[in-house]
Order: sequence, then C-alpha cells, then structure tokens
Amino acid sequence: MLKFIIKRILLSVPIFIGLTFAVFLLSNMAPGSPVDVIAAETDLSPEAYAALEHSLGLDKPLVVRYALWLGDMLRGDMGLSSRTQTSVWDMIAARLGPSLMLTMTGLCIAIAVSIPLGVMAAYKPYSIWDNISSVISFLGTSTPGFLICLCGIYIFCVKLNILPSQGMYTVGADKNFWDLMRHLLMPACIVGFQLMGNLIKQTRSNVLEVMNENYIKTARSKGIRENAVIIRHALRNALIPIITVISLNIPFLIGGTVVVEKIFGWPGIGSLLTDSINYKDYNPIMGVAVVICVVVLLSNILLDVLYSFLDPRIGRK
Repeated sequence: MLKFIIKRILLSVPIFIGLTFAVFLLSNMAPGSPVDVIAAETDLSPEAYAALEHSLGLDKPLVVRYALWLGDMLRGDMGLSSRTQTSVWDMIAARLGPSLMLTMTGLCIAIAVSIPLGVMAAYKPYSIWDNISSVISFLGTSTPGFLICLCGIYIFCVKLNILPSQGMYTVGADKNFWDLMRHLLMPACIVGFQLMGNLIKQTRSNVLEVMNENYIKTARSKGIRENAVIIRHALRNALIPIITVISLNIPFLIGGTVVVEKIFGWPGIGSLLTDSINYKDYNPIMGVAVVICVVVLLSNILLDVLYSFLDPRIGRK
C-alpha cells in the first residue's frame, strides 16, 4: 500500500507542474496586464510604466517568470497582489475556509440525498422513487446555476422571507453559529442540487446493474435480509463508479461555485479568482490555481487509496 501511495504522489508532480504552467501561460496570454490596469486608473508616464513593469518582473521572458514563480512558491512565497499589495497566502487563507465550508456542505447534502434515492430507484424501478429521482436528476443537470440561485432567492428570501440572501453573517449582528447556518443553508443546498443529477443517475444505473448479478441471487437464496443484500452486497460493489463521479466533481466544487459565491456574496476563493482575473492580478490567480491543483491531486490520491480498499486488486498494480 505504501508503494502504491508513493507512486501516485510521484505521478502527481509532473501533473502539478503542467497544470500550473498552463494557467500561468493562459493568464499571461490574456489581453492587458496588471500595469495596464494601474495605468487605466492613474496617469503613468512611459518611464513610470516601464519602471512598474520591471518592478513586477513583467519584462522577463515567460518561461523565466514561471521558473522564478515556481521557485518562490516551493519556498512558501506566493508573492503579493499587484492590486492590493496583500500577501497572496493571506488572501487565500481568508477565503479558503468559507469556500470549503460551502462546497463540502453541498457535497455532503448531495451524497446524503442522491445515494439513498438512487438505491431506492434501482431497487424499485418505475416506482414513485424512480420518478422522483428522474425529476431531480433532470433538473439538477439541465438547470443553469444562476437560475437556481435566483429562484431560491425569490422563494425563500422575497416571498417567504425565512432565509438571508447575502454574505456569511447578518450585517451589524453578532456572529454566531445559527446565523452562519442560516446564511449557509441555501447556497449549500444549491451547490448540492447541482451535483445530484449525475450522482443519482450513476447510483441508480450501477446498483441496478449489480442487482442482476449471481452473488445477489445467492445472498437472497441464503435467507439474508433484503436490507443487508442491498447495502452490503449491491451498494458496496457499485461504489467504485459512484466514487469516481464524486471525484470528477471535486474540481467543480473547488473552483466552479463562482456563480453561487457571486450571487450570494459568499467570500470564497471562486469570487477571489474572478476578481483577480478582472484586474489581471497574476499572483492571486496562480495562488488559487495552486490550491485547486493540490486539492484535486490529493483527493485523487485519497480516492485511489479508497479504491484499493474496496478492490484490493487495484493496490497491487
């Protein structure tokens, strides 16, 4: 098992370098630069423009700048924001907690609803459970995220007036757990609802497939309780493709909740990324890219380890 984990970690190193270089390249290929943004707000002479460009290192070749950035990053220095002159680590640290809180809560909601519903839909095809799962799956995969957010705000904030629509806490009120939960509930449910579509479909199809296997019929013929047959035998053997679907949604969870964060004013790294892109602020863009890459790669390593527990043959490869 240790050899398996080390192999996965070593394979992640070139992937990390390739992904961060691609983000670095694309962000620098976009029209404009941090100096152009500053020049648009203040009257810079050509000499001051060149001096500012030199101080930010933008006059160096792209590969050299990436190598310098990578070396600083490996030493724990992510640089400063050209817009706010704030440490990128401080900016990310302030945003990462709220972002993880939102995304992980949404993921837990999606798993808690989708897997039982998908199992029930597979156990009783064409029943009311199957119809409910089909409706949720269709709406979750086809409805744009901004539309779900606007519908939620209209129903629960405007009409019913039971949930807040902005921020993590009520402005001017004491910050407490229950106030945080009220602000978290709707955006987390929307994030979870967006994940439910594929997760329900995959759970239903995989459980339905294993329900026709011989070992399920053997378990039933031995008189094992139906609940045990479904959970211990059918669901367990259908978990690997379900876990794969969850792992494929992790990039969305970390960086793809931008719409939800923007609409609800949630201070996560998704909104930090969009603000940094708008201002051509390269260091925070790369900082968020590093966080997303590390989280995705680590989660994939953990999922590979989980695969090896579910199927020991994987760990021997």
